[in-house]
Amino acid sequence: MLEGSIGFRARLTVTARQILPADMTALHYSSWTPKGEEGSGIDFAGTSTDVFEKQPDGGWLLSIDNPYGVATVD
Repeated sequence: MLEGSIGFRARLTVTARQILPADMTALHYSSWTPKGEEGSGIDFAGTSTDVFEKQPDGGWLLSIDNPYGVATVD
């Protein structure tokens, strides 16, 4: 989905809306917007739901990424 943005070297801004932790797992709900260079034609935004798993070193690993947010993925 974001492959075209990467080609334009877009900067992706992610704003966390809600984080629901449960032991070693967390559900992250956020909004995102890519910003490309002037005239790049990048003009869209979305929401995502992601699942993170806590690692032994204390960091978090993204294990499931749904860039469509709460919408149904067909």
